[in-house]
Amino acid sequence: MYATFAYIYDELMAEVSYDSWVNWTKTKLKEDFENPSVLDVGCGTGEFLIEFNKQGFNAAGVDLSEDMLAVCKEKAESERINVKLFQQDMRDLSGLGTFDVITLYCDSLNYLSTPEDVRQTFQRLYDSLNENGMLLFDVHSTYKMEELLPGHSFADPAYDLALMWNVYEGQEKWSVEHELTFFEQMEDGVYRREEEVHKQRTFAVDKYEEWLIEANFKKVEVEADFEDSPPQKKSERILFSARK
Repeated sequence: MYATFAYIYDELMAEVSYDSWVNWTKTKLKEDFENPSVLDVGCGTGEFLIEFNKQGFNAAGVDLSEDMLAVCKEKAESERINVKLFQQDMRDLSGLGTFDVITLYCDSLNYLSTPEDVRQTFQRLYDSLNENGMLLFDVHSTYKMEELLPGHSFADPAYDLALMWNVYEGQEKWSVEHELTFFEQMEDGVYRREEEVHKQRTFAVDKYEEWLIEANFKKVEVEADFEDSPPQKKSERILFSARK
């Protein structure tokens, strides 16, 4: 996963408002944490990780994709920011120590395909937090999975790397499959074709709440679309905060 996509991810996501997550994070932390230690799970190319360190947080990152971590490392070095990076599956976090805050953003949790995976991940996240630590994450809403994502198509005809991105309804309820086809121009002018398939699944809000409580999290709060209000029928992004 992300073998080719990692190297064009930032270009494709150029219009994404990462500030929304950063500002929401700062609002949630408020005065409770001074220069907190942060673990950004599913850190990808490091947009949040780098910004958190600029904000004075002591932030480390973990991701399953070696390619994403390679891009993240290069970006951090270009900013002269020293970050700790770990390649691990979020379901099996181990040996990383504990943190004041754990973030899991940009629907990274939706890459888990079963309730058991989510429950296991919540337990690993709980174990990786300091006492009174905070977990912050977001997921796609069931409405977005059912009504907005399936049938979505995108094409980017760049000079040396063209991309076709199609989204299809998945086999499970509230799931989708992102089919990415890349055409990379080689030195001899011939295009090489590569394909990646990314599967995502979400669950009902009350299920996430139930699994968080099952993992011993407290003070579970739910919002939507960075609007400081409860989820509505057509909310697209659901945001959770919980305490250890």
